[in-house]
Amino acid sequence: KNKVITRKVEKTENKKVLQARETAKKEVIEQDPVPVKKINAGETVKAEEPKAVIVKKDKKAKIADEVKITEVAIKTPEKAEPSSTTLFVFVSDYVSAYKNRDYNRMKELFMPDASENNMSIDEALAMYKSNFLKHQILRYDIQIKNKTLKGDNALVDGQFVVIYKNNNDEKVNTRKGDISWKLKWIEEGWKINSLNYKFDKKENYL
Repeated sequence: KNKVITRKVEKTENKKVLQARETAKKEVIEQDPVPVKKINAGETVKAEEPKAVIVKKDKKAKIADEVKITEVAIKTPEKAEPSSTTLFVFVSDYVSAYKNRDYNRMKELFMPDASENNMSIDEALAMYKSNFLKHQILRYDIQIKNKTLKGDNALVDGQFVVIYKNNNDEKVNTRKGDISWKLKWIEEGWKINSLNYKFDKKENYL
């Protein structure tokens, strides 16, 4: 009799534990959707750590492990359009391409009939290729001083600082100057129509 009673008790307790576990699985705490933060021009964006949703555990179930659910904020990308923000993006792309001596990316930023300091685009690109082979760009920064946006056209003026090293003699040079872009919005991106710049000292062109 005692053995029969013991088995019935164990069977009943096991059934209660299983029911408690099933209850615990269903009691997931629901949280509000993750808000999508608006990004301002020039702002550094950092990836946020994913939040964890903890399953509410029934005391009777005695479940030791916590279940973590990664929440992902999904937002449909907005169509790019002429704006101050996309102008900042363009300048950032230009700086990145120049600093990394990325000739192919630099070429993509120009319109087919663009000009640079009264040179044709072919002459300008040939100069970029030559300089990228001769120099290491240690630093290249641009500070935007003025920007004008009119429909699909824009004008951006700024000042730049470039620090570079010659490959042949390892000499480090620093140059400063003014830079101006005349831009045209084409296929959801800014393209250079004309670019003009000048160094503080004309004899020190890079």
